[in-house]
Amino acid sequence: MIKKAKLFSVFAVCLFMGSLAATGVNAYVSIGHTDAEVMTPAETYGDDRRNEAVSILIYSEIADTTAGEEWENVMDSLIANLEGKFTYDNLTDYTQLGSIIDEFDVLLILESENGNYTFANTVNAAWDGILPGFVNDGGIVVCMTYGPNSAMRGVSLGIINGTLIDVYNPETAFSHQIDLFDPNDALARNVPASYTGASGSLGFDATGVTKVMEDNTNSKPVVVHKTMGKGHVVVLGFDMFTPAIPAQDMLLMNAILLHRHIVFDYSHGQSNSITSGYSDMADDLPLYGFSVSSMDTFDTDVLAACEILVIPQSGTIYDTAEINAIHDFVSNGGGLFIAIEHSSFGDELDDLINEFGFVRNTTYHLEDSDEYASTYEYWPNYARPDNFVEHAINLNVDIIELYMGTGFVSMPAGAVPLVITDTDGTTTWAGTDAANGIPVAAADLVGDGRLVVLGDAAPFLNTDFDSDGTSAYTDSDNELFLRNAFRWLSAAGIPEQTVVFDQSHSPYYYVYNDWAPLANFLMFNGY
Repeated sequence: MIKKAKLFSVFAVCLFMGSLAATGVNAYVSIGHTDAEVMTPAETYGDDRRNEAVSILIYSEIADTTAGEEWENVMDSLIANLEGKFTYDNLTDYTQLGSIIDEFDVLLILESENGNYTFANTVNAAWDGILPGFVNDGGIVVCMTYGPNSAMRGVSLGIINGTLIDVYNPETAFSHQIDLFDPNDALARNVPASYTGASGSLGFDATGVTKVMEDNTNSKPVVVHKTMGKGHVVVLGFDMFTPAIPAQDMLLMNAILLHRHIVFDYSHGQSNSITSGYSDMADDLPLYGFSVSSMDTFDTDVLAACEILVIPQSGTIYDTAEINAIHDFVSNGGGLFIAIEHSSFGDELDDLINEFGFVRNTTYHLEDSDEYASTYEYWPNYARPDNFVEHAINLNVDIIELYMGTGFVSMPAGAVPLVITDTDGTTTWAGTDAANGIPVAAADLVGDGRLVVLGDAAPFLNTDFDSDGTSAYTDSDNELFLRNAFRWLSAAGIPEQTVVFDQSHSPYYYVYNDWAPLANFLMFNGY
């Protein structure tokens, strides 16, 4: 889990952000310039900014930096697909890495066309004591390589071989069919099932890694991912010599997005996944700056290398050791999103939410007799102004729809209810007892971390419950509510402070429109 520090100066941010608000720029991750092609080197704006724009150190000393070649194509890809949401600097002397690496979130090692195996071994030896510490502390290393001929095949792999990954036996994958091997890995989001390897593509053998993309010809991995301590190592078996290949662009983008990593826990019999029931949401979140993967076996090592853990409706109970590990994850600066269900469907998560001081009604689901979707009272609509409490997660959210959800009859004293039921007597527990003003979603600060609980997992789903032509995820403002929740959770580890936008005197720009990029930026930074 990457360490984060509080935003260095909200006043300074407001100074340069004022001109961005009216442009529609996603300002929360654009530092200094509205022109995405003019990036500010990370070293110019201070080092206490772990949760601002992802900062990339690009090792280009032995890469092809001539116009129209690999370096330029990589930059074009990052600019086009990250929409300028990064800062960067070039490392042109390998001996300088140790003095600056801590200023960056990602080390991107380009292909090594102007080097050789001897030079790569020299760099490897010089970085041997640097790279493991950087990754274990939360850094990300992405190594791109190429294989045009046997004399130069996989040179850049020598820079990390043995220190971060054991990688060997490189073979060309040019014109081979490259297949998606592990759709649950964070690198796989929005990547096609197969594509044709471009010039310079490379397969290789590696140990102790997750194989994400595979050469259909010889089953060698082409893209691999390794979790190491709090950080990640990625090898991309291509070099961008051929530009604008969507699969390669997406794989590179997803590798950078590991800076903001969401893990869905499927280790306890959850019935939906990021490749089926939750796929719309999982494929959507990278467009807003997140990587998304899943955990099939409960593993504290996976928790260490993620920023947000999502636990939807469970099929089995979390034991005491697992609950303690989750609590430690949050207390130490992690973000946790729990989506629990009604009646017996939520039993398996009761011990977990109770650990954090939340108690739900364990018997009935919620109904509303006058505000509901379709023709069923158990699909309530919750709308402004009656059902929302002011909070960053509710920014620009006007209405959400839940489906046979539950509510919380007890919460920790410091928790903030985000959404509450009506107080006009129309809301009940399954048509029996009154359920006035019951929280159905809440947020809490836990130690250095953050927690969101939602009394329904349905808004995660692709399913069109009410047959209105839209999925539960995209019904009303469900999508925005969830995205805001992930933004707020992403700032776990940063002391929370509050910014109030005064809109009482007809301002020219409003927070729900022109100022939304600034508001999102602030949310990512703990406000």
